[in-house]
Amino acid sequence: MINKLFLFLFIISASFVFADVSFAQDYDFENSDFSYPSDAEGLKKLVEENLEKNERVEALKALTKLIELEPDNVEYLVKRAEIKKDMKNYTAAIEDLNLVLEKGSSVDAMKMKADVLIMLGDDIAAFDVWTELAEKIGGVDGLLGRADFYKKNKRYDEARADLEKAKEIAESEFNKLESVSEQDTYKEKVLNVIDEKLTEISNLKISGA
Repeated sequence: MINKLFLFLFIISASFVFADVSFAQDYDFENSDFSYPSDAEGLKKLVEENLEKNERVEALKALTKLIELEPDNVEYLVKRAEIKKDMKNYTAAIEDLNLVLEKGSSVDAMKMKADVLIMLGDDIAAFDVWTELAEKIGGVDGLLGRADFYKKNKRYDEARADLEKAKEIAESEFNKLESVSEQDTYKEKVLNVIDEKLTEISNLKISGA
């Protein structure tokens, strides 16, 4: 019985080792027999096809080739970071997002970086990103992210202040929209969300939670 148990544990341990080796080999471009397209359009199509089939490792490989071809295209770096985040490879995602931010400000990259930092359990670093996004770059996103941090830490007055400022900015942006469909979409995705968050903060403060 004991020998069978040891054999079982050995097989399980070996499977993890071989899985790690296999995963590493998935990124081995040099030893791959696959011939990648040499043009950007072909590589982009390959990335999309692999993502549609949920073959994220293959998508990453094609995307890396695309980045080598067009290293200054931050859109590709953001996309690669997004895939790595979905694969729970958070540290690698942060590395790509930092490359994006070294090239200049990017709201999408900063939002994703804050989300990934939270997944890594680093709320303080995420707070710093939200603050930079709110105060230096401006916009609703940073204020909403920082308000969530305040709410999580029961700093309800600060959360409300950020939400009210976000609502003021959002209403100004709403008034600039020309079509009714754009206004309806913005109201649903931004203004209504802010109102819900404000109501939640009020309820939390009243309940003393």
